[in-house]
Parts: sequence; C-alpha cells; structure tokens
Amino acid sequence: MKQAVLILSSAIIAIVFCACVGISTTKGCDTLRKQKLSNTQTLDTQHALSPKAQEYLDKSNQYYENSDYAKALEFALKACDLDAGGACFIVGNIYVLGESVPKDGKKAIKFWDKACGLYYGNACYNAGILFQQGLTSVDSEEIFKIDVVKSGEYFQKGCDLNVGYACVNLAYAYLNGSLGMEKDEAKSAILWQRACDLNNERGCFNLGYIYQRGDGGVKKDGEKAMQAWEKSCKLNYVDGCSLVANEYQLGKLVKQDLQKAEQAYIKMCHLSIDFDEKHRAKACKRGTSLKLARINEQCAKNNAQGCFELAEHYAGLYKQYEGYDGEALDTAKKAKHNFAMTLKFLQKACDLGKAKACFNLGIIYENAKTQLNKTKKNTIKANELFDRVCKLDSRQCYEVGDSFFFGRNKLTKNYIKALEFFKKACDNINQWACQKVALMYYDGHSGINQNKPQAMRYFIKSCYLGLTQSCHQAAQLEFANCAKNQCDKTKILELITRSCEISGDGYGCYKLGNAYRSGKDIAPQDTKEAVKFYEMGCEAENSSACFALAEWYSKGGDGLNKNESKAREFYEKLCAVEGYQPCKIANNVGKKIKCKKGAGR
Repeated sequence: MKQAVLILSSAIIAIVFCACVGISTTKGCDTLRKQKLSNTQTLDTQHALSPKAQEYLDKSNQYYENSDYAKALEFALKACDLDAGGACFIVGNIYVLGESVPKDGKKAIKFWDKACGLYYGNACYNAGILFQQGLTSVDSEEIFKIDVVKSGEYFQKGCDLNVGYACVNLAYAYLNGSLGMEKDEAKSAILWQRACDLNNERGCFNLGYIYQRGDGGVKKDGEKAMQAWEKSCKLNYVDGCSLVANEYQLGKLVKQDLQKAEQAYIKMCHLSIDFDEKHRAKACKRGTSLKLARINEQCAKNNAQGCFELAEHYAGLYKQYEGYDGEALDTAKKAKHNFAMTLKFLQKACDLGKAKACFNLGIIYENAKTQLNKTKKNTIKANELFDRVCKLDSRQCYEVGDSFFFGRNKLTKNYIKALEFFKKACDNINQWACQKVALMYYDGHSGINQNKPQAMRYFIKSCYLGLTQSCHQAAQLEFANCAKNQCDKTKILELITRSCEISGDGYGCYKLGNAYRSGKDIAPQDTKEAVKFYEMGCEAENSSACFALAEWYSKGGDGLNKNESKAREFYEKLCAVEGYQPCKIANNVGKKIKCKKGAGR
C-alpha cells in the first residue's frame, strides 16, 4: 500500500497546510481531503497489521474516498486502536479539517502523535506544522496555540523517519535560529543534503546554493551546485529549472550547453505548479527559440534528426489551420507556407535516412485530403516511401504494416498491404512482424487465404528470432496434427525447449517439466529432467512451475521421493512470486494457500 503524504507530490507543504489551518485559502484542506488511508511506515517495516485492523483500514479508506467522513472516522478510530498508523494519521487530518466533527487541534495532535510513534513520518511532519502555525476556526478564533519548540521536535522526528519536507523545515530552523534551534549553518547544510537525498525538490534547490556559495563549511563546487539544481528540476521545481536554464545558456558556472538550456526552458514551459502564465510563456518562447536555432543548424549540416524536428515544428504550426476554409488570405498563406516547409524538411530528412520522416511523408501522399495544400494523392509515391522505410528500419516498417492492418495513422484498412509490409519487416529480422504474418495466414483475412503451412513457417522464424510466444504457437499448431498421427514430436519438443532454455520463458519450462514428468506426449519420462525444468520455470517466476514442484515434493511419486523441506522451499517461492510478504508456511500449506489469480507468468 502506498504511503499517504500531506503534499501534492512536491508542492510547498508549509503553505498548503497553512491554508487549511486558517491562514490562507482552502487549497490545503482540499489536499488533506484527498489523502488515502495507508499503513506504510517509514521505519519499523516489520510492523504488520492484524487482519481485523486491515479490514477496518480498508473500510475507512473506502468511506474516505467517497467523502463519507463520519463513517471513515468510525472505522479509522477502530483501526487506530489496533495500531494502524495510517488510520491514526487520517483521524488527525479529519479533526483538522473539521469534517463530521468540530475542528480540534488537540485531538489532531493526539492521533498524529500516536501515528508518529508508530513510525508514520508524515504524521510527525503534520504535528510539526500544526504547532508551528496553530489552528483557527472559521471565525478566526484561535483553537490551538503555537508552540515552536514542539514544532521543531516533531520536524526532527519526521526527518528521522525520512520525510523530506520535515528535513527542509528543520534546515530552515537551523539556518535562521528558529523553532527552538540555535543557528547552525553547518547543520542546515547537512539537512539540505538529506532532504535532497530523499528526493525533495526544495532540498536540492537550496543545496545547490550551498555548493555555489560555499556556505555551512561546504567547499564551493559549481559542478555539484548544478547537479543539485538539475535534480530539483527533474523533481519538477520551476525555480530549479530556471537556474539550470540560465546557467547553461550563459555558461558562467558551467560550460555553456544550449541544448541543456533549451530542455530546461521547455520543461518550465510545461510546468504549471506555482508558475504564473507570464513567466511560463517567456520560458516557452526561450526554449522554442533555442530549439529552432539548434535544429536549423543541424539540418543545414545534413543532420537527419534536425531536419525531422524542423518538419515537426512546421507541422505543429500548420495544425493550427487544419480544416480552415481559406477565406482570410493572410491566414491561408501562413498555413500553406507551414505545410510546404513541413514537406520540404520531411523530404530532406527522408533523403538523409530518417525512416520516420519517410513514413510521415508516405502518409501525406496516401491521404492528401487537406484543403490548404496543393499536394495530390499519390499512392505510387506513398508506396515508394513506405518501401524506403522498410529498407531503413524494420521497426518502422512494422508500423507501416500495423497502420494498414488496423487503419491507423489516417491510412485505410488494407490487409493485403499490411501483409506485404509485415513480410518486408520480417525479412529484415523483426520477430513481431514474422508473428503477424503467421497469424494472418493462420486466421485468414479479407483477400488472404488461410494457409497453415505458411503460418508454421513464420511462427518458427519468429520463434528463432527470440519471440517465445511464437514458439508456443508453432508447437501448438504442430501438436494439433498429433490427433491424426501426423505430428513431429521432436519438432514440438525442440520448439518448447528453445523457449525455455534460450529465451528464459517460465511457461515453456513449466510445459517441459510436465512433458518429462508424464512421458506420455512429446518426451520420454525422466524425473531428473522434469525437476530441472520445473526449477527453471520457478526461477523465471512462473507460479505454475513453483506450485507443481512444491506439490510433487509434498506428495512424492512418479520417481520423486517425498521431501517436506523441498516442498516448503517451493511453496515459499510460490508465495514470493504471487506477492505474499511475508509468507508463513505451515504443514500441508499447499492445501491451504490462496494464490492470487493472474499472478505469475
């Protein structure tokens, strides 16, 4: 069960919480309402809930998600009495929200304190915020008094339990000498590092400044400062991205890298949390400007990817006018210009060997329905482009076949063309394309006759290219002939063995274990080989193989001696594959174990 946290992934905790306790808006309350019940502790991972506690916790979670806070509180209290830390945490949240009960800071602290003692770090953090900010009623009446010393104590507990924002708030306390802490820049620097190690975006952001300035006894290091800011940006912190973009663009702290600057600006462009529209638009413009300069230069130097990206840029501009009726001349001219530039750079990228460019160009000529361009439908040219795609890239060739097969990418469904391009991709060693050809011959489609010998040929080719599913399909197709005494059992055994030994397919190993154990179908009876393949299947996380071997050792027979120790070993492996943590194995557990449906391979 995932750990519930107070913040929205990585928003500003203190401000969000303040909003709920009466200082700002209702945003913090909305955040608290979205919390799901959980019993994930940050320490003491051996603490497991009793079945009854888990039952109450699940019911409370269900009611909480449906905003039935009275019922949620009822079951959360029962779960909390049974030491479910996540339930105690949510009870505290409900009392701060004042949902179904009056707001009560003392009761919130009572339950958060218990959750904190049960190693639920976010409860420690919430308690720290409540003591730092206090709590007011709707009428601004103080109903919980501030106690900054206790606030610092709870932040310390939260930080010790790996809550990043608790470490951040503690770092601020040591930096400023607040919350009962003596001013200590060295401790503050250590806490910024800890918060960053816990993937807290603000911790990384401030750590960058520590390295840039050499504060808190830390040696100045521009490279480490950039690493911290880059991590902050990866964690979606706008200010971190801004510093990264500026530093790489100007090249003062690190070597200038305009592409990295471009990437940071573009990321800022797509971030919206705590970022006003004016600055976002500015970042978008800078990112686009840097990108255009880069790809124009690359294309001028005959770089296929650069030309392809230029084509995508102009295609994006053209889409603004797609379907336009052309009444406004200026707008129509812009649209035609952008479309012409799209064609120009797609053609250049294709000529330079970019398969995706040839593919996109082929689709344009296959359709050519746009009103604002003069391109005419040209199936011959489209096919020439698709053929070039197949010579350049088997995966993209497969995409051509797939587009015709399903009628995707604005292409009309056409099974004959689909088969043609799947075959070309298969000839270029694409295992999935070979399987597609096999399936089309096996099923038969409009214009394509069913042909099982051809299906077998392509299944086998796909199998030998490494697609285990095709090995099983070929084996099954051959096995169907056994009813007429016309099958090649050696071929069947070879195909399944290949899927197991060469491709590491657990299901194939399981099938081999069955075959050697029974000795009735495709392989002679051989206990040693059967055990070997069951073990291989179990190691490949096939639950059927683990279960078969566990049961066999438990009962014995078919040439295998009964061995309770070995049976227990494979029941435990079965539990691990099925997701039981921890797994308690007792005598005759094989008869009692309840495996999850669909688990394993």
